[in-house]
Formats: sequence, structure tokens, C-alpha cells
Amino acid sequence: MKSHIVFRFLGHTFFSIYFLLLFAFSVRGEIVDEVVAIVNDEVITRSELLRVTQANSPDADSSRYREVLEKLVDQKLIDQATKGTEAKVSEEEVEEVINNFKETNKITDDQLRDAIRTQGLTWEQYRTELREGIRRNQIIAQTIRSQVTISEKEIKDYYQKHPDQFFEPAQVKIEKIVDAALVDRAALELERESMPP
Repeated sequence: MKSHIVFRFLGHTFFSIYFLLLFAFSVRGEIVDEVVAIVNDEVITRSELLRVTQANSPDADSSRYREVLEKLVDQKLIDQATKGTEAKVSEEEVEEVINNFKETNKITDDQLRDAIRTQGLTWEQYRTELREGIRRNQIIAQTIRSQVTISEKEIKDYYQKHPDQFFEPAQVKIEKIVDAALVDRAALELERESMPP
């Protein structure tokens, strides 16, 4: 009976050790991504930095990383500061920005989608990032507008103190320059042709 318990104990122990060894060999420490910055509690990863750098200028070298990283940090700070602020972005606004971009850059929808794919984004990820950018700009504009107030008196005072900035000299647009002597000669020739011989 004791041998039966010992074999059972050894069997369980052997199985446990075997399972742990298999598990240990199947789990490897692998770095998937690297944190390049932490903004409060949010991280910016190396892959995000590379993707945004590549998206902004495909032929960018590593000297641009610092500039792009600073923009990403600013973006995260703005997002955190405006998190509870109401700003709705409609599908029409997103479509308008996309259409304006295509028109300005003279590209088709397929070309835009290909460019987005090469940046490692799906169409929905692109639209989400675009929507967030529009939202961010709306909030910034609302915040600035709410802090800036200019009275009618201030406008008039500025206008009166800086009239040269609002003055446009009179302009004349010449449509045609006509040589009077040439016109007279042409009229005489027409008269002669119309007279009977």
C-alpha cells in the first residue's frame, strides 16, 4: 500500500515537473514594443512614434523623431485636458475633411486607402484618428474663442490707429488699348469699300 502511495506521489510530481518544463519552454520573454514616453498615465510606444513619423513624411530619418514625439506628447496632453469636454463630430464632417484632402492632393479614394494601408492603419482606424483630430481642433477653437473677447470700441480704435493696413489704393483695370489713328484708318477703308465705284 505504501508503494502504491509513493508511486502515485512520484507520478503526480513527475507530471507536475513535466508540465512546468513544457510551460517554461513555451513561454519566452519577447519584447513586443518599447515605451518611449509616458504622459501622465498614458504611454507612447516606439511603433506609434515610427508610424506617425512615417505618415507625416515617408522619407524622414531619425532626426525627426524628437519633433514628432513632442507633437505626440502635446496631443496626449490636449486629449487628457479635453477628455470631459463635449464636442461631437458628425460623419459628414469626417467625409468633408477626407474629400477636401483628396481634392487638394488630387488623389482618388483608392489611392488614399492604399496610402493609409502602407502606414499600417485600417480605414476605420484612420477615420477614428481623423475624427479625434477634428474634435481636438473644435475644442481648442471653443476654448480660445471663450477666452478672447473684443468689443466694438476696440475694433474701431484699432482701425483708426492702423488705417494703412485697411487701405487699398485705387486701381484701374485696362481691358483694351486702342490706337485711335488705327481705328480712323480702318473706318475710312470700310467707307471706301462700301461706296460704289
